[in-house]
Amino acid sequence: FANETNGHHIFLDEIDYLFLCRLRLWVLNGRQDVTRYKVESYMHSAYKEAQRLKLISKDADPYDDYKIRSAEVNDAEIEVIELADLQRFLSLDLTNQQGCEGLSRARDILWASFCMCGANLIDLYHMPKQIGNEVVYIRHKNIKRTKRPVHTRIVDDLDYIIDRYKGEQYMFNFQERHANYFTFQRRINNRCGRLSKLLGAKVNMQLIRHTWATIAGMEAVDWHIVDKSLGHKDTTVTANFA
Repeated sequence: FANETNGHHIFLDEIDYLFLCRLRLWVLNGRQDVTRYKVESYMHSAYKEAQRLKLISKDADPYDDYKIRSAEVNDAEIEVIELADLQRFLSLDLTNQQGCEGLSRARDILWASFCMCGANLIDLYHMPKQIGNEVVYIRHKNIKRTKRPVHTRIVDDLDYIIDRYKGEQYMFNFQERHANYFTFQRRINNRCGRLSKLLGAKVNMQLIRHTWATIAGMEAVDWHIVDKSLGHKDTTVTANFA
């Protein structure tokens, strides 16, 4: 396929209906359908941006006829928390459990991650204070790389968690209570283990992030947005257009 697209570049005026069909078949050759969906979504976003910038005409837009199919769900690939289990998890009565405060904190942290579009634990640990109704931060793993900020709106479900764990320098007081991140992480993981036993279903940070991503996908949120929210590596499609 690369030979048909001038090596590593794809030119805007080469993208037509047949080109998109060939691209779909090429991407699916040995790759997962979710990869096909991501590639097609990225290309579609880049093409629409090029139209907005008037780099190419809106006449004969190939996407008038070519429709991007949603990715097929492969339950074997991604493990998530069932919606009914998530609802039970949020309503678990922990009042009489030993270490109730710690268990409640772990549950609140998982729900904060869900409400903040799948933010991971270390980002919650370092989360800066909100500005207005949103928080702007750089993924911890990207601090030495792109430094591209993530913008997340503060939803109503998050207000009580912010108030309960309000920090002096950060949004949450996790650093003030646990100076060592790895100690904090280990305690949360241990409490997630206990919560899983109480629930009768596995719950942890990875599963809550996957669950958010899956629900976002079901609600037709662009996979580019989901990837950025989860902190996945960005491979800029627009850089390959000329």
